[in-house]
Order: sequence, then C-alpha cells, then structure tokens
Amino acid sequence: MFRLTFSIAFLFVWTLCEIVVIEKQKDQIYSGHVLFEVPMPMWSICAQYCSRVKICKSINFIAANKTCQINDAEPGKSECALVESIGNSFVAASTFPQELAGQCKENNCKLNEACTPRGTDYYCVPLPIKVSEISTQLRPGDCSDLPQGSCSGVYTIYPSNETIDVYCEMDTAGFGWTVFQSRMDGTVDFNKTWKDYEIGFGDLKSEFWLDKSTNRHDRYSVNGDSLMYFYNSNTWNQNGMMFSTYDKDNDRSPSNCALAYKGAWWYNSCHYSNLNGKYLGGQHSSNADGINWGTWKGFGYSLKSTKMMIKRQ
Repeated sequence: MFRLTFSIAFLFVWTLCEIVVIEKQKDQIYSGHVLFEVPMPMWSICAQYCSRVKICKSINFIAANKTCQINDAEPGKSECALVESIGNSFVAASTFPQELAGQCKENNCKLNEACTPRGTDYYCVPLPIKVSEISTQLRPGDCSDLPQGSCSGVYTIYPSNETIDVYCEMDTAGFGWTVFQSRMDGTVDFNKTWKDYEIGFGDLKSEFWLDKSTNRHDRYSVNGDSLMYFYNSNTWNQNGMMFSTYDKDNDRSPSNCALAYKGAWWYNSCHYSNLNGKYLGGQHSSNADGINWGTWKGFGYSLKSTKMMIKRQ
C-alpha cells in the first residue's frame, strides 16, 4: 500500500485563486523513470507543470535543490516500487484534478512540448528532451537505453523500425541486459523446430526463447559466464559453431546432435552444454539430454533454471 498524505495546494489559475486538493506521498520518490528535471519553487507548482505536459505520468519533487523531476510512468503500471527519500515527495498524475491544468486542459501542444498559460490562452514551448510524436513514452532501442534504476521486467523496445516486448534483467549481472532465453519450471518444451526458434516462443514472464531479430549484439552472459556471440542473416554462429535444431542439422557430427540430445544448440560434435535440452530438474540417468553444463555440474545433472542474456557493448 502506498502511504498517501493529502495536502492542500493553493494554485493560481487564470486570474482566480482556486483551492485544489492533490494526493502527495511524502518521503518517497519513484526511481528509474525520470525523463528530465526542471527547477521549481515547490512541489505543487511541479504538479501543475506535469498536468500541462502530455508525457508526464508522475513527479518527484526534490526539496533540497527545489528540483521537479518528470517521470514517464506511475508505480501502478510498473514492477518498480517507490523508494524512501526523506524530505522529498511523489505525486501520480492520475490523481490530478482536471482543473489543475487551468487553460491548458485539453491543449493542442505536441508530445515534445509543454503548455504554458498566457492570459486566458496558452502557448507551447519545447521540452528539454526529444520525444517521438508517435509514442507517449520513451523509445528505448534495447534494455540498456532504459532509465537508470529501472526494475527487471517486461518492457517494449524499438530496435530500428520494429516494436517488440522483451524481458529486461537489471539485477543479476548489472543493468541493461535483454533476456533471450529463460528456463525455470519445464512448462515450455524447448525441443522445437528451426522456425520456432526464429520467431520465438513461450511467455516473457516465465519460460521463453526470444526471436532472433533481437539477438544482434556482441556478447551474451550465461549464468554469469561471458561467451562470444555472433549473428548473421542466415544462421546463428557461436565460437564457430552454427545453431542446430532437430529439423536443421548444422553441427559437425555425422549424427544429428539436436535430435540425439533433445534440444537446440550450437552443437559441435556434440556438446559441453545443452541449455535448451529437456527440463529434468536435477539428477537424471539419461545421457546429456537435459539442461546440462558438462564442465560445471556434469552431464547427469539438469539445471533447474537458466537465463541467457545479451547486452550492447
């Protein structure tokens, strides 16, 4: 539950003095979603400024230096929570009364502009950041473009002219990783076709493989170990090994490694790791067909969870 402190702010709208009640959360701020900052004398004026900026979803007011922070989200629409910040305050734009914006209510300013009253009319001034006109939010190219402090979770990214939802991992190995493989409970079968791996499958909040259009980065991390990762338009290639599925055999073995070991991987002849193998949940008697990492746990132990991540260098 968020702690709400109701405060009365006396705000001048047009030439009349109106009493407007705003819900303020004291000694808390919303971390990780600050778009930009502007100097403001008090939190209530900061809230009024937010009500006149279309991309503003909430504010933090930093009392020590009288700074108004404009956020692109509210805690109710994100997995991130408010954090303690003594002396400062947070206000969600969804709690603003309509009259707070004054004559700027339902203004025609663009997304990259702020509405500014002038007499009984208004005019539009540019914001100190560049914002796309086709989105009300930031347009990160990948997870590393998100605001510092963003929590792990599902985000929309915009690589090139594409739009795709991805799971961003911000905690395990530092900030800004895009997860392209996740195993945790065996609910998804990873013994799939080449086409399945091309288009991706699963649930971003549990087990999944991300489509290969996002995997155009220089390296990835598996369980904290860094390995080289390469991509070209026709196939995946890692340390000289091409990616194989049971219906597309690219390994160097006379047999079909993907078929034999119930997975899809950068097989050589055949493998030391098999993170897309069968979910066997620990010790198993079958030969190297689980989620195995041979040099770590051996070929008779199937890992219970894995996460493979990429990050732009």
